[in-house]
Order: sequence, then structure tokens, then C-alpha cells
Amino acid sequence: MSLLKAFATHFLREGEAEFFSPGRVNLIGEHIDYCGGLVLPMAINRGSQAVAARNKDGVVRIFSERFREQRDIPLQLGSAVGHWSDFAIGVVTLLSPHRDLVGVDIYVTDNISAGGLSSSASFALLLSHILLWAAEDSPADVESRLELARMCQKVEHEFIGVNCGIMDQASIALGGIVMLDCADLTFETVDVDFSGHSLLVMDTQHQRTLAGSKYNERVKEIAQISAILSMRYAIRNLCDLAFEELDAALSLLDDEVLRRRLSHVVSENERVKLAVSALREGHLDTFGRLMDQSHRSLHEDYEVTGDALNTIVTLSRQQPGTLGARMTGAGFGGCALALVATTDVAAHNANITDKFTKATGVEPKIFSVSPERAVGIL
Repeated sequence: MSLLKAFATHFLREGEAEFFSPGRVNLIGEHIDYCGGLVLPMAINRGSQAVAARNKDGVVRIFSERFREQRDIPLQLGSAVGHWSDFAIGVVTLLSPHRDLVGVDIYVTDNISAGGLSSSASFALLLSHILLWAAEDSPADVESRLELARMCQKVEHEFIGVNCGIMDQASIALGGIVMLDCADLTFETVDVDFSGHSLLVMDTQHQRTLAGSKYNERVKEIAQISAILSMRYAIRNLCDLAFEELDAALSLLDDEVLRRRLSHVVSENERVKLAVSALREGHLDTFGRLMDQSHRSLHEDYEVTGDALNTIVTLSRQQPGTLGARMTGAGFGGCALALVATTDVAAHNANITDKFTKATGVEPKIFSVSPERAVGIL
């Protein structure tokens, strides 16, 4: 059944418009968006899709196909209730004081349930664009889109309880592949020719049970490091520290854990710069090595990978045609990325599925992704 038909069946009337909001993978630059770092996200051809139609009842009615449930949300200030609809409550609450919102019926589905592909940001951006479309106040330029991204980040902070950076929301608002400076949201579009290679998402099918708590723990550790280093360095964000200053900065930290955290942040920021240069010059092998280095740093220094991610990344690297592999997202389960010669993809996926399933008892999902345009009306 098409989404338009599904809307009509559920709401007993015709839909007015269709919308798509991509998910994202982060090619490199992990866990440094909340450090004001450089990141290299790619909006992907999987995401959240919806059909919407205005109503005259002053209520946002959302039916989620994933949860098989409808929630009705008044157009007024609200508070979190510990439910998937908290994203919608947050968007309505933060938009309503500044925009003349109207009632709208929404039927939403997605094909982005894998952990680490930013389904939450995709959903929040989708809802914000639908509400503004219904109010005939759609964002007209890049700055307006980025303002919505900031608002959706605030939804995560205030309604979900995750102190996330801005990367996920901004990449979905911008689309394509961008090198994004998370300190000020300046960005550069990066055109990439993967030249006979495929970018694979390897979903471990392991729930990211520690991701939220460990994420907030790392944010606190970064704040500790920043407080210490700010007495010596004139920095607003930890990623303002130059790679050449890393050794001297490490000598100011007595705590070995904090030293390793700093080492990851500064070296990962440098890897993003090197990765962009490599991709623009068509040096995919160099980019693959940087992916490997990134995962090693996330495992050894930042400690956010976990057994499932380490296993699938190791297995992928052992396959012919793999240039590099790394985790993507918050970690502790969820997804990893691999860059693999297209002619080797079928054998790669078959071998990984067999070996990972035997090692963990869980069968992974592996699929290719490609760049996608930004959130908006279809």
C-alpha cells in the first residue's frame, strides 16, 4: 500500500503533501560535534517519510507506522511524557511561541530503524518541516533550515535528555555530503566519486543500551578537560586546540582517562581535514586508512565501541576489497560503515553475515547507502 493510500485509510480523507527526511551516516569525525569540531556527515537515501494534510481542529495528529499508534498533540506548550511522541511534543512546544501553527494530520513511516543512522533527528526535522508547511511558513533559505536544526537539537536536550551535538540535525537540514564546523555551522559541500566502491552500513542489530548514558558521560568529561585547558589556552571549544598543540596539552592533564579522551578529540578533528582532502583528490585508499584509525581511536581512547561493533569492523577489514571500516553514531551497538569495492560487496556481505552470526548469535543487516537531498516536500 502506498503512503498516500495508507493516510487515506487511516484518516478517512485524502493527504495533501508527501515529505521525506533523510537519515545520516557520519563518514568520519565521531563524538567531536559537541566539542565544536569538524565532521563529515552524509545524508542518506533512507529516512522518514510522511503524508500530511491540514485540519481545522487545532491538533497535531500523528500516526506512527513503526509503533502502530496515534498521538494527538495540542498546539500549545507541553512537557515530555517518556514516549516516542516526546519528539513531536518538543517540536510543537518550541515552534508554537514563534510561529502561527495550525492543526495537521500526519501519517509517518521510516526505513531507518538501525541504530546510528539518526532516526530521531530525521523524525524531528520531518515534523518541523511539516508543521511549517501547514502554517505556510516553510524555511526559505539555508540559514532558516539551520535554525530549525538548532531547534531540533534543543528538543533532544530538553525533551529527550540527550546532550547531543548539532551534526545530525544540520546534516539532515543541508543534505548531501558536507564538512560541517559544529562551532559555528559553517560548511563546505564535498563532492565524492566513490569510483567503483560502495559505502556499506553494517547494522549489528545490537541495541545501543549504553549509548545515551555514556554519551552524556563523555560530554561531562569534555567539559572537565575544557575547564583545565582554558587556563592555558584561549579556546572556546576543545577542537579549537591545534593538532600540533596536542602533546603539550596532554601534559597538563593528570588523569589518564581524560588524556585519552583529549587525544581522540584532537586527532579525530585532524582526521576529518585529511579525509576531506583525500576524498576530493580521489584517494579512497587514504580515506579507508583514516576510517580504520578513527575506529581504533574510538575503541581505545574514547571507549564507545563495544564488542558487537569491534567484531563487525574487524571482520569487514579481513574481507577482500575493503578499504576501511569504522563505527558510526553514538556507539555501544548500532551500525558501522565499510568502504568496499563494488565487485566484492556480495562476497563481503555473505562472509560478514555468516561469521558475525556465528560469533554473536545475531544476524546483522548490511546495505549500501548513497547521498540524498535535504529534508523537504517531495
